[in-house]
Amino acid sequence: MPIPVFEQEEKKDTAKESATQSVDKPLTEKVSGFSIFFSILLGIALLLIVEFAFRDGNRLFNSFYNDCHNKKGFHASDTCDLEQYERIRLILHADIAVPLIIMSIFVYFILRKRKTSSELNVILYSYYGFILWLVGRIVAETEYFFLKHHELIGKYLVLFTFILIFVILSVQIQRRFIRKKQTQALK
Repeated sequence: MPIPVFEQEEKKDTAKESATQSVDKPLTEKVSGFSIFFSILLGIALLLIVEFAFRDGNRLFNSFYNDCHNKKGFHASDTCDLEQYERIRLILHADIAVPLIIMSIFVYFILRKRKTSSELNVILYSYYGFILWLVGRIVAETEYFFLKHHELIGKYLVLFTFILIFVILSVQIQRRFIRKKQTQALK
């Protein structure tokens, strides 16, 4: 069996070329493993605080909570108006989530104009991941409510969400493909 031979271009390593390359290349900032670890912990803490806010807000402000929950947390079917309970729960969750989402969009547009350092980027990735999870959760809760109580609207809402996700993914993949081709053409 013949041994495969791979052709490689000769690399010219002259001092002049390496000096010009080092001037042209921007310095990349490195991120510590500990900062990534603490950023992940930050994201988990943000998720937990919003989950607790959802649960406590529902328990304190939902007038149907006592009728629909017994001590073990199960729905009591005889006195509970489940649709009203879930509607108020969805509204309370949206009351918590929507201001956070609007604030994060505002912060995103402010920071997009500035060049941020890697110190800030590590934290921002946690916040952006948290906001994406929050948006996904609110959309999923809304779709679940409509599928359960209003099937026709729920089906269209779920299909519209899938269409929106596929359009966004297609556009993002195409943008990355075009950028990759452009950088290859420049080299």
